[in-house]
Amino acid sequence: MKRKIVAVIDNHFDIIWRRRFCSDFVKDGVNYVSYQKIQQYYIDENIRLAGIIPDYKFQIESPCVAEHYVERFPEKKAVLKRLYAEGVLNTSNTGYTIVDSNMIGPEVLIRNYLASDAFFEEYVGATSALINRSDAFGNSAQLPQILKAFGGKYLAEVHYSTVGDEDGWMGLDGSVIAVKKLPRVGSGGGTVKYAPCPSCKGFGCMACEGKGIDLSAAAQRWRKPHLRDRCTDDGIMRIGGEELMPCAKTAEDLAVLAEKAGADVTFGHWDYLLEHFSDLIGQVESGNFAGLKLHTFDYNPNNTGTYVTHIDIKQALNETEHLLLAGETLEALRMLNGEKPRSYQEIWKRFLICCFHDSAAATLVDPAYEEVKELFGEIRSFTEEAFGGNACIFNATSSVYTGLYERDGRVAYVKGLAPYSFAEVQFEEPVFDTKTEPVSIENEFFRIDADDKGLCRIVDKRYGTIAEVLGETRPFDLMLESDVGSAWDTLEPPARQKLLHDQTSFLRKEEGKAFVRLCYRTSFSSKDADVGCENVFTWSVTLLRGYDRVRFDLEGDWYTAGKRLRVCFPLRVTGRDIYGIPGGWLERKPYDPSYVWNGANGDWPAFRYAGVENAGKSVAVFHRGTPSYKILPEGDGKLLTVSVLRSPTLPTYLHEPRFYSMNDYDGLRDEGHHTFAFELAAYGTDFAHSKVVAEAEQFSRPPVGVRKKWEGSLPAVKESFAAVTHIKPAENGEGMIVRITEHAGRGGAVTLDLPAWVREVYLTDMPERKRKKLQGNTLTLRPFEIATLRFK
Repeated sequence: MKRKIVAVIDNHFDIIWRRRFCSDFVKDGVNYVSYQKIQQYYIDENIRLAGIIPDYKFQIESPCVAEHYVERFPEKKAVLKRLYAEGVLNTSNTGYTIVDSNMIGPEVLIRNYLASDAFFEEYVGATSALINRSDAFGNSAQLPQILKAFGGKYLAEVHYSTVGDEDGWMGLDGSVIAVKKLPRVGSGGGTVKYAPCPSCKGFGCMACEGKGIDLSAAAQRWRKPHLRDRCTDDGIMRIGGEELMPCAKTAEDLAVLAEKAGADVTFGHWDYLLEHFSDLIGQVESGNFAGLKLHTFDYNPNNTGTYVTHIDIKQALNETEHLLLAGETLEALRMLNGEKPRSYQEIWKRFLICCFHDSAAATLVDPAYEEVKELFGEIRSFTEEAFGGNACIFNATSSVYTGLYERDGRVAYVKGLAPYSFAEVQFEEPVFDTKTEPVSIENEFFRIDADDKGLCRIVDKRYGTIAEVLGETRPFDLMLESDVGSAWDTLEPPARQKLLHDQTSFLRKEEGKAFVRLCYRTSFSSKDADVGCENVFTWSVTLLRGYDRVRFDLEGDWYTAGKRLRVCFPLRVTGRDIYGIPGGWLERKPYDPSYVWNGANGDWPAFRYAGVENAGKSVAVFHRGTPSYKILPEGDGKLLTVSVLRSPTLPTYLHEPRFYSMNDYDGLRDEGHHTFAFELAAYGTDFAHSKVVAEAEQFSRPPVGVRKKWEGSLPAVKESFAAVTHIKPAENGEGMIVRITEHAGRGGAVTLDLPAWVREVYLTDMPERKRKKLQGNTLTLRPFEIATLRFK
């Protein structure tokens, strides 16, 4: 029997990166066409070739690309549908886009596949079981559960933290999806970043057929399909790369290759891998893992500079995700009040473009970075029009909210705001203390000792000292670190790390009816910054009356080059290092940095929080969009640092003069004013038996301002090891969807608290397709399971 070789015509489609997605941009009189146009040219040419070459087949990588193509050319919708039906065209299940899975919440990961599920239903008839994660910088431990829920059976294209000899990937909840190194037997095509047409400078002319790109690049860089030396296996060969237009001679070249190799070479799709690995997939799907090597939990870390580069993008991800989740829950309340709920399906797609791995990572040229910010602006405008206002505030989480609410520079203390409820707020003006000597401050739970250079000690009156000077590091010390690197990673070991407490001075004590606060100023010189100006930051530590967490705020102006700023928390606790992930948590250990272009510099992604635990005392640090954490042993404690800013100057893969010059990337230095907020929390147990998940979620998702109240009670759970993590109208409008997550890793029975309006409760799945009536009000969950219920 002849070898079977499947040639896949496919390009990896970056949505935003070296170009903008939706519009061209001009620099120095030269026009750089959008990715939408590059993708249009690729699709149009493949459609043309499919009409003249027998048995021709091709891929469009993601539903986002296909939908935006149809959005621009509605007349092509019928053409794409026909090609999908005929098996000429295929799209793997990337979700709507290939999102970053470390910096967005579990509901957004689910929404990504809900959007692709709707696309497949409309265009193909069935969702692909072939999952593609091409070029994503890391893969969360909760992905297998989500991928399996949407029919995924095999995961392809795991990059950077790569697949070795594994047969399957076991996620945090025990879900397993087949994952095997791709059987690549050859390749063709290549990678081209198209330069603007030299004749028209990218604006379109006869020489470039109006496309605005240098078409000669494809001919110069195209490689004929070829097989790997001494490889005799069945498998696939990818014909394409990035941006590269398809070649009309490919069919002829494949015929020559087939005759020479004595092989059966055909056009095909990535779905061939479902056939190639059918025995493995069958074994995994049966739940029999005997003899299989399983990769456990996540594919991380790599490219860890992406968690800090353009930190305002990470903060905007946190903020706008919260607004969209709050908005959908408000729509559920609107529905209970007899009003028609507003659909968020389309605006979620705008957000998912922001979650695309290069968008979230902000590995972008400056015009593309500006486009991502414009998208965030559109989302905020949508939510403002949908529910925004200042009449009252709304707690969009499933636990009681206590903490600060901030608006227009004013602060209010909110205490005991029930889940999914509304309240009016009263803002309090601080009383300034004119004393210039630092003092200790305290409330019912904490005492903080300080001097004129910063904090000395934080004592929890229940559990003892939780943070104090370790070595030379003070609580909330700022650390300036050299960072020779690109948008993706640090490329050299830090030549210098400098704690800034010697450049810190006490400003004042502030006190009001609800709080007491110490304020400081920290600066570093132009010499330290490697630019011609001083950097000045102000920061404060706040205790609220009757509040069992410590609040920290930091703001300042960042003008540096090749630097990183860390915030330090020297913790007086030892034990396991725990990092929050979307929908759960993991223990992670320190590792040696790898200073290569896609390496990792010692930091891990931390969703919502990270900290140190043991059976008797645990301490966590919460954040709002600063997910880059490093925890290292320090004396008889642990030093937890959060990277908040970096200013990479090396344009790795942004400026590639072998393709074309693009030096519009100076914004990577992230110059300007920045603000940050953190909370420090302590518990008298390990995290699994604490409130850390709920409290970290509250801090990241504070109350939102709304213009009106909607009456109504929403479902809840009574047990502490699981929580309602989202409530929204069903995608088809039939009832209300409630997501419940087991977040402690213990599993067990969950008792539902059902409002009076509930008539029926159904167990469903993430795609909201299955329905099984729930008997009673008890639900049994696996550790870290994300369950979906439909309420009517």
